[in-house]
Amino acid sequence: MSNSRYSNTEEVENYDIGYKKAFKSRFGLSDFILQRRRTGLKYPDHEELSTMNFQFETWGVGSRLHKIAEKYYGNPTYWWVIGLYNKKPVDADYSLGDIVKIPLPLEEAIANLGL
Repeated sequence: MSNSRYSNTEEVENYDIGYKKAFKSRFGLSDFILQRRRTGLKYPDHEELSTMNFQFETWGVGSRLHKIAEKYYGNPTYWWVIGLYNKKPVDADYSLGDIVKIPLPLEEAIANLGL
């Protein structure tokens, strides 16, 4: 699957002086850093959610979004899909015992995010 949260995003050159100083000292870069604009991801509406299937996992010691993505999608790089559907985008947002919903199928989950 070639979908990415960076698909169809515009590349921009960031000339911010703070970036320029930090990246010049760390990496020898002098003029700008190339970044991508954030896409307008949308949370699926009730109708879209009602047509989807979900699996559920309990967050435990050693749980990580990338591990859950690997288990259900066969690819750890889709961790962000699970994070967005749970409205908890990073591992640090979860606590022991939290129920994590995993949207399935992956293709539909990505499409419902507007990608």
